[in-house]
Amino acid sequence: MLIKKQNSWYFEDIINPHKGRLIREIVDLYTDQQFIQIHLKNFLKLNIKRSDLNTYLFFIATIPEKPHKHDYVIFNVNIGDLNSYPKADNYSENHLRHVKLEIQYLDPKPQFQKKQYTFGQNPTGYTSISFLTGPDQHEYSLALPKGMKLDKKYNNPKLYYNINNDIGELLLNIQYIEKINGNQINHLLIDEDDYERNYNIIQNPNIEFFLQYSVSNKLKYIIFFPIFSIFMLIFVLILFLPLLKHFLGGNLP
Repeated sequence: MLIKKQNSWYFEDIINPHKGRLIREIVDLYTDQQFIQIHLKNFLKLNIKRSDLNTYLFFIATIPEKPHKHDYVIFNVNIGDLNSYPKADNYSENHLRHVKLEIQYLDPKPQFQKKQYTFGQNPTGYTSISFLTGPDQHEYSLALPKGMKLDKKYNNPKLYYNINNDIGELLLNIQYIEKINGNQINHLLIDEDDYERNYNIIQNPNIEFFLQYSVSNKLKYIIFFPIFSIFMLIFVLILFLPLLKHFLGGNLP
């Protein structure tokens, strides 16, 4: 038996020199199995750790006989001796163990889309959407590239859910913003009232979440210094050309 209880997600967006996203997923689950399965696609540099001891776990991949580009890779993870994990609290199946895993990898194909701009606006902003499966995806952290910030729009980021094509939206609140080495990091939680109101929906094992957000450069407009300087130089030459002719004895054309 395996019961997925909750997830926390930590994203670090990269746009230079190549697009990418560093992902750290914290998974809490109840299980009585030594081997569990994890499904991933679009990943590099995968590491899986036991969170409470900060030790790496062994895993091996299972790939379909005729793989397709949309297939997930299934990883069989050995979580070790179950007796070394605490018992699941407040649960009827008291033989289950509480396992907390930390899954880290690089997504080389994040769904970043360039935004539309008018002339003179900084063209480095983008929108993003992430697909998350499983119940109670309650905590998110977004680390943006240097010089970038979340757009100041109502309800940005947005969190949608889908249960058997029944789509709804949950309110996300930015709890805290910090800056580390020039990167803005936004910590978000589902709104407490919204969480309580939609608790049964959030806990549905068949739920899917969609996290969507929009990012812009802090420098909203680009000042074209090189082009401006060239035009000024041409203007000055034209303006003072008669004066130069006079001093040079009229030898200029």
